[in-house]
Amino acid sequence: TGGGQDAPVDTDLGRPPWSRDWDAAPAVLLLDAVKDLWVVGDVHGDFERLLALMAAAGLVDKTSTPAQAVWKAGAATVVFVGDLIDKWPHGLDVIAFVQSLSASAAEAGGRVVVVTGNHEARFLAWPDDPVVEDFKKELVAAGLDPVEVASGKAGPGQFLRNLPIAARVGDTFIVHAGNTKGRTLDALVAEIKAGVDAAGFGAPVLLADDSILETPLNPRPWWELPSYDPESVLRVWAKALGAERIVQGHDPGKVHFSDGKKRADGELYQRFGRIFLVDTGMSRGIPNGTRGALLHLHRDEASGKLTAVGVDADGRTWPLWSGT
Repeated sequence: TGGGQDAPVDTDLGRPPWSRDWDAAPAVLLLDAVKDLWVVGDVHGDFERLLALMAAAGLVDKTSTPAQAVWKAGAATVVFVGDLIDKWPHGLDVIAFVQSLSASAAEAGGRVVVVTGNHEARFLAWPDDPVVEDFKKELVAAGLDPVEVASGKAGPGQFLRNLPIAARVGDTFIVHAGNTKGRTLDALVAEIKAGVDAAGFGAPVLLADDSILETPLNPRPWWELPSYDPESVLRVWAKALGAERIVQGHDPGKVHFSDGKKRADGELYQRFGRIFLVDTGMSRGIPNGTRGALLHLHRDEASGKLTAVGVDADGRTWPLWSGT
């Protein structure tokens, strides 16, 4: 979810001599297709709502705690689209939960992935940035030094520093703010690696106003380019990534599209089966938010048909899209 743009540059802890092992912690995590893929939008520190939502969807047991999550989703893959922290004061619980859930999922043949949000990147680059003040206060209250965490020397710092920037699961590409600018997968990976190696997590490829972690959906969605058909832009840009569709979080707000269609505040939304907007403002720290909703992409193994379904915090489901 959005942040300010004027950050101090003299405390960027991601700059050399630190460097990331890109083999152990790839820029874009590439995974094989799965029958059931779930995507969780921006959690923003609200562990209680996250647990209620995932339990309602049957992904976890409702008795799960941050330190001991109980996976119930079998061989499914669950991807968190970033922004685990800030806005609500339980970001550390959310981080602990996704870590313990990952271990529980692995035991059952499932998988949990977290990609980087703009709030994680801004914290790692500039832990004194006002945009991440909520997480900074939470760390201090827990007896942790934000600078030590951001540098990977304490708390969940190393976990956050090694998160992939994006993930591709089968033919679905997942990145926090969506806007890849039509780059090929190889070009995007190369730019991320070069940018972070040179300038740390504050690199423009991550945190410029029109970057993959920061691009807003207003005043116009990033795929609505002058003189180009929006669906064609999405199709071509996804294809450049080896994908059929892009899933993003970052922005839970209203969107007015060029064809007159509208997305409401906090609505799980899709266009053309090519772009899925999964930030539903589930955190109680988000104005005009909701109790959350999850995206479930199910592939029928016999027919190959893909169905996209929404699931809310009461366990209600509704169709979003179906195709191949």
